[in-house]
Amino acid sequence: MPGLSRSSIKDRLKGKGAASSLQGSVEKRAEAIPKKAVLSPNMPVGTYLQEAYNIHCFMRDDRELFTGGGFDWRLVDELPERIGYLRNAEAAWWKAKFAPSPVKMEFERRQALAVEARGKLLRDLEFACRGDADALRRIREIKKGSGQSDFNMDLFDIGNLAQDKNAALVAIGSDPRLVDDIRECAEKLPGLYAQCHVEKAAEEEKRSRRDRAYTFLAMAMEEIRRCARYVLRDDPKRLKGYASEYFRKSSRGKSRSDAGGSEQGFPDRLQNPREVDPL
Repeated sequence: MPGLSRSSIKDRLKGKGAASSLQGSVEKRAEAIPKKAVLSPNMPVGTYLQEAYNIHCFMRDDRELFTGGGFDWRLVDELPERIGYLRNAEAAWWKAKFAPSPVKMEFERRQALAVEARGKLLRDLEFACRGDADALRRIREIKKGSGQSDFNMDLFDIGNLAQDKNAALVAIGSDPRLVDDIRECAEKLPGLYAQCHVEKAAEEEKRSRRDRAYTFLAMAMEEIRRCARYVLRDDPKRLKGYASEYFRKSSRGKSRSDAGGSEQGFPDRLQNPREVDPL
């Protein structure tokens, strides 16, 4: 087991690495995890939750074996709460990321309208002003740049240029609705874009909370599995019940490094377990 020797497992089983009490709510302790220690799920969260439920039920028959070595059983008692916290955090993030957003839908609608109108009106302006060096220079400047902020500014510039060259546009039969679309989009898009950014920030906040919830559950799961590998070292059949079926299947035919750091279904993502107390 990388990052954890048999002697260090013995120390943990004797209580040398465990907290003396569970202080604070699950949410408070999850939020206190150092940023550098936060992990993102490396399997479907639903699968991970089910594996955690399975182990919580499976290990009840091994309580005497675990506690006999000094394992703090409160970690097991709290497992359902950690599971529930991750389940709720995952649901909140999933909703924020995939639920239809009226703001985003309206932004995408107006963005598509603006792109089409911009292309057509610039084409009309180039033809209508083909003998106007100053107008052509302004059109070249509008075409430069990239990014949403630059695009939003382009719409204002195109609207102003179209107003200045209205007579020339009328002379070639340019559709006046193009100018109306450009002006309307120029007014609406910056605000919609800003609101999309606010929604994206909220989504990222929920994703961060989900990752912390996952990490907090992983800390408990890996501690349980490390201890199981020690106390059940002479009972491989029973030990198999603590393994991750997901990683056992995914690691078949792969090297240990290719399988995401799992060996025989025992993922070991917390390479320095003493840096973060599982309690």
